[in-house]
Parts: sequence; C-alpha cells; structure tokens
Amino acid sequence: MNTFSSLKKMIVGSFFATVIAAAAVVAVMATPAEIASADNRPPGGPRPGQVISGTRPTRPISGTNPITGTVRLEAAFKMVSRAVENYDEHITRANEQVTRINEFITTEKAAGKDTATLETAVAAFSAAIPQAQAKFDSAEAIVAAHDGFDADGKVTDETQAKTTVQNAQTAMREGSEILRKAQADMMKAMRDYRRANATTP
Repeated sequence: MNTFSSLKKMIVGSFFATVIAAAAVVAVMATPAEIASADNRPPGGPRPGQVISGTRPTRPISGTNPITGTVRLEAAFKMVSRAVENYDEHITRANEQVTRINEFITTEKAAGKDTATLETAVAAFSAAIPQAQAKFDSAEAIVAAHDGFDADGKVTDETQAKTTVQNAQTAMREGSEILRKAQADMMKAMRDYRRANATTP
C-alpha cells in the first residue's frame, strides 16, 4: 500500500505540474485576438477589453518604447521559448512514472493479483508520451526557426512573428492536453485498482 501511495503521489504531482505549466503558457502568451487588436491600440491605450473606472486621468507612460503589438509578440515569444525548454522535465517524469507503475504491476502480479486493467492503462499512458513529445518537439522547432524574429527574439516581421507565436502556442497546448489526459486516465485506473483490491479489516 505504501508503494501504491508513493505512485499516486508521483502521478498527481506531475499531473498538476503539467496542468499549471500549460496554463502558464496560455496565460502569459497573447491570444490571436489580442495580438491583432494590439496592433491597432494607440500607445499607452487600454488593453483589449480593459475597463477604465473613475474619472482620474490616465498617467502618461514615460520613455520611448510604447506598448505595441511588437512588444507583446516579443514577450509572448520569450515566454513560449522558456516553456519549450522546460517541457523535457515533464516528459522525463512521465517516463519515470511508467517505469514505477510497471514495477508495481510486477510486484502485484507476483502476489497473485489481477493487474489486467493496470496493464492496459499503463500501456495507453506509455503510448501517449511520445505523442505529447512530438507536439513539444514541433513547438521547439517553431521556436528554433523563429520566423519573424531575429536571434535575440526581436520582431523583424510582425505577420510572420504572429504565426510563429500562435503555432508554437497551439503545439504546446496540444502536447500538454495529451499528457494531462494520459496522466488523469492513469490516476483513475490506479484508484479503481485500489478500490477493487482493498482489504477488508
């Protein structure tokens, strides 16, 4: 039971890490609508959908670098680049989970337990990992090509830069969803197995 608890803790921890990381990528990156509207927003103007309350005048923005679509694109590209760098850790954790679960299954089978449902679940989990990895690799390739950006992440072509950000975001989101669902299904299989094999006091 201790082994089961440690496996559950490992899967749950990685599951929430994947969800949080995916949410962070989406939260910090400009959506297609925001990117498009940012281009038409006057320097220092409100963000899309922002409501300015009260009658106090807006404080002027100092400096010579107004908030533009270019700035948003560069910030979004920087964030997705960091996210791409960090996703190897999630893939590594998922593979470690598969190894630990297979070890657990071997132990349970040796004790005469029926582990068929766990074997099916871990096989599906294992198959999902390279699928998620392929999405992350796609995002990594998009970032590496950095169409519309120079080597320092500065926008050189806004149209290409928008496409780069949007495509990288989509690939990251799809990879995260594949991994999240696989881990959620594995968690459910483990819970069901525990209930089915609970010992009566």
